[in-house]
Formats: sequence, structure tokens, C-alpha cells
Amino acid sequence: MVLRARITIPPRIPSDNQVRVNTEAIHNTTLRNTYKKEMDAAITAVNRGPGDEASTNDLHNHLNNVIMDTATNILGPSRKRSRNGWFDDECKLATERKNAAYRVMLHSQRTRARAETYHELRRAEKRLHRRKKEAWENQQVCELEKHREQPHQARKFYQQVSRMKPYTPRCSSYRDKEGNLIFDRMGILERWVEYFDELLNNQNIGELEVPPTEDDGQILPPPSLGETVRAIHRLKNHKSPGVDGITVELVKYGGDQLHQVVHQLVLKVWDSESMPDDWQRGIICLTHKKGDITQCSNYRGITLLGRIALYAQNIIGPYQRGFTPGKSTTDQILSLRQAMEKLLEYGQ
Repeated sequence: MVLRARITIPPRIPSDNQVRVNTEAIHNTTLRNTYKKEMDAAITAVNRGPGDEASTNDLHNHLNNVIMDTATNILGPSRKRSRNGWFDDECKLATERKNAAYRVMLHSQRTRARAETYHELRRAEKRLHRRKKEAWENQQVCELEKHREQPHQARKFYQQVSRMKPYTPRCSSYRDKEGNLIFDRMGILERWVEYFDELLNNQNIGELEVPPTEDDGQILPPPSLGETVRAIHRLKNHKSPGVDGITVELVKYGGDQLHQVVHQLVLKVWDSESMPDDWQRGIICLTHKKGDITQCSNYRGITLLGRIALYAQNIIGPYQRGFTPGKSTTDQILSLRQAMEKLLEYGQ
């Protein structure tokens, strides 16, 4: 009695992530001009959208839909680069011939000639694959060396290095506080929620008593259109989007009319003192530092916020600190404390 068994990998469950726009295509001058022209035409739909009584969430969602629809139609969705760039039509044809010979040998009466034909096609396929792969790897190394020698090509250099790295599977289990492994998806998510809740909401920080200050009654003017445009162009390209899927390039190269609509949204947030929900949500990306990959403490969490939310962050007053890079509240608290000590010293 002969038993024939086959071990198969379970099919990959498709993720429900939103489609990413091919942002790299916007650096093409022709596509950029087409995108700007289509965006100007789509702004009319924005003006016919939610009225003045609409909330910031309605305005933000309507603006996101217009940007994503226009960008998807003009730039197209982003496609993942194949790791096997050497596998071309010639390799595919050799593999199909080998598979056809294998099916003939398997389902027909097996003879020495059919087996020899299959083995010969298999050896020819392997030789072709090795030759193609070696030539492709040499080409990748030459491109890598070219990016290393050229100035201002660090991003392309590290992209090439990342594509040449071997595949690293994701960790499918993590440990809880007691060190027990968790395998189910919901249990892993609950463990990460617990870990980041303890990390970001530390209750052991002492409260700083700040004496109350009198309000001078000064009303600051709302940000101008020029401040909004400068804040948009100040942000860096090639940054990952937030929950809305909008990158910096989609807004920066969208044209003057799109900048005016973004400015209207900023003014709405300024007047209503209510931010859209997406501005308060972020995607936490896990980056392994070192050590055991099943320990949550060995990962660094990087939060991706919406790009439009960063525009409002860039047009705040220079006196506001605590949530911008390089501007901590420690300096202001120290200055305030020194000023109070001088006042008490001189009896004022």
C-alpha cells in the first residue's frame, strides 16, 4: 500500500487595508500637471459639498474623498515591486514546459523516456534560472554602487538595500506579562493595547503646580492663506500617510485651489475649536530593536498621523510648545520659574 501525502501552505488571507496611491508617479511633470488640472476641476464638487453648517468631520471626509478619487484616477494604485525581478517570460516558459512534462509523466503510463524528458527540462529550467538570477543580482549591485557614489541618492540607496534583503516573516506570537505565548489574533491585539496603554499613560509622573495667570484678553488672528501654503510646502516628501491614506505630495502638488480648501478647513477648526476625528487617530507601526521578537518591550512604536493634521501643526504660533519637534515645555517652565524667583527676590 502506497501513501502519497502533500503538505500545503494555508492561503494568505487578504488584508482589508486601503489602496495606496502611486505617489511616485506625481514626480513626472506630465502626470503632475494632469493631476493639478483634474484637482482644480474636482474642487467644484468640494464647493457643492457640505455647507457652512457642516462639522469639521464632514469637511475633512469630503476633502479626503475628493483627493483620493482624483489621485487614484490619475496616478493609479501603488503596486508592490516583485522580489524576483529576474523571473521574466523566458523563465516562465521554461517552467511551463517542465510542469507540462511532469503532468504527462504523472498521469500517463510512466516510461523511461518520459521521465528522462522531464528531468532534462527540469535541469534546463534550473540552469536558466541560475543564469538569470545571477545577471539580475549583478545589475542590482551595480545600481547600488551607483546610488552610493552619487550625491543626494541616499533614499534610493537604502531602498535598493531593502529590496535585496532576504524575506523575513512576521512574528506570529507574542508574550504576555507572565511570559506565556499568545497565538490568537485578538489576544495579540489586546496585549499590544495593554502594553501601549501602560507605556503612554504612566500614572507615576508627578504633577507640576503652576500658579494661575491672568488672561490679557488678546485675541489672536486666524492663520492666513500664506501661512497655510508655507506650512504645506514646509513638510517633507516621501513620508508614510496616516489613517486617511493621503501623502504630502498629493496636497503639495494639488494646486492653489486645493490649498484654499485646506485653508478653509484649518479656519473651520480654528473657529469651532474642534478637530476632525482622523486628526486624533494614528497608526502605530512596530519596529523591532533587538532581543527576543516575542517581547513587546523590544519594539519601538512609531505613530503615523494624517498629513493634513501636520499642516495645522506647522501654522501654530511660535509660543506654543510641547507637541512640536525641538520645542519642549521645559524651557518655558524654567523661564517662568526664574522670572517668578526674581520677582519674589526684589519684592515685586
